[in-house]
Amino acid sequence: MEINCGHTNFSDYKKDLLLMLSTPLLMAWYYYGERAVKLALFSVLLSLALSFCGDLLLKKKPVFFSSSAAVTGLLIVLMLPASVSFSFLAACVAFAFFVCSLPFGNRDKLPFVPAAGALAFACVCSEASVFTYPSLVYPVTAMSDPAFVRGTSLASSLSLGNSIYPGITSVTKTLIGEHAGPMGTTCALVLLATSIYFFVRHRNRFVIFLGYVITSGVFAALFPRILTGSFNSVIMELCSGMLLFGGLFLLTMPYCSPNKLLPGFVFGAIAGIMVMLFRRVGIYEDSSCFAILIMNALSPLFVKTFGSGIKKAKNMQFEAEKL
Repeated sequence: MEINCGHTNFSDYKKDLLLMLSTPLLMAWYYYGERAVKLALFSVLLSLALSFCGDLLLKKKPVFFSSSAAVTGLLIVLMLPASVSFSFLAACVAFAFFVCSLPFGNRDKLPFVPAAGALAFACVCSEASVFTYPSLVYPVTAMSDPAFVRGTSLASSLSLGNSIYPGITSVTKTLIGEHAGPMGTTCALVLLATSIYFFVRHRNRFVIFLGYVITSGVFAALFPRILTGSFNSVIMELCSGMLLFGGLFLLTMPYCSPNKLLPGFVFGAIAGIMVMLFRRVGIYEDSSCFAILIMNALSPLFVKTFGSGIKKAKNMQFEAEKL
């Protein structure tokens, strides 16, 4: 069954998401080795299995390969550290399906993005499991392994007021992801390159991401948390945590975000402000998932408010032309 979300064919959208997610997955493999691949494979297979079982429970025709389930599995694992345990990852995937998907029909029209719900669940259950990242210098192991070496993430540095060194070398390393963080979200250059494909394929979705990034960048420049200047603040804020990844893959999901250009841009802009505010007042070093869940809930309000406003404007224009 194909679902048309405004101007977006969701069947094609999911295929594009899988293709786009392959780029941060490749970077995760490059930086964290075979453990990242094993975690990703485990997460996707578990997601597919739970989706299949969910169809059986709902007495629907089971789908052996659900692209929605595969996308959810990849999204969840790429937002977690490469040191996360398989059991904790399994709990996150199970929450995404049993709480965020199955009660709403185990299909594509959902009120929230399941991966965002799963990450919020993970933050509440075990902050250490979500925000304890392995160092890139030493071999990656599970967090419980005695040989595990912890790295310092950009988000953690920002929360403490610490900055990268000024200069092109530090900025370049930051952009290419040479710092600790969620295994699929640290390479900003890859994510921005992926967004170009997103722009070509889904422009009405891209405008949400555009409003989100612009607002986040302006906020970082005007209200820096570090003392080395606005430029470093923008680079560190945009490259840290799940900011770019969440804006590109979670915030733009068609079933819980506006489909028109203007409401989409405003939707993304407000989400950017909310993410930046949460980073400053929240208890976690990165609260992007909570801001995205709130915006998911507000999406119908944007559609209704802007949709009625646009329709009213068109009616007024039509009446004026008649006169």
